[in-house]
Amino acid sequence: MQRSRGKTPLWGRQVVQTVRGIRSRSKRRSLRSSNVYECLCLFIADHLKNRALSYKSIHNHYRHLSFFARWLEQSHPRLSIAAVDAPCIRRYFSYLEHARHYKPFSLQIVQVVLRCVLPLHATAKTHPNQPRTPRNGEDHLGAP
Repeated sequence: MQRSRGKTPLWGRQVVQTVRGIRSRSKRRSLRSSNVYECLCLFIADHLKNRALSYKSIHNHYRHLSFFARWLEQSHPRLSIAAVDAPCIRRYFSYLEHARHYKPFSLQIVQVVLRCVLPLHATAKTHPNQPRTPRNGEDHLGAP
């Protein structure tokens, strides 16, 4: 699906504005942040630049990721991106399932999007020689 050549939507402008703010604070060429929302904006901006996904897919990624960032900000206000772990993600999926009434298919979509951004946090920290096995009916992020 092609995007119209008109005005950039609000979410796109917010991403660009956030990345500009990070760039103005950064003294390095590579942009980094410990803020979850800023990291998600960097991820989305990179996808917009590379055009690896369709514009609609990027918009859906942004929607899911910004919802995750808002939930994280409300539940853990001072949590950095490095502190997001498997139990935190499990709590998020529990919130989506019980409070927001997400269906299993919708949870799978959110799970795929979060795996793109948080690949290092996809599994719980276990002993390096002992892989963690999922509990009955659960994948490695804790979603059903």
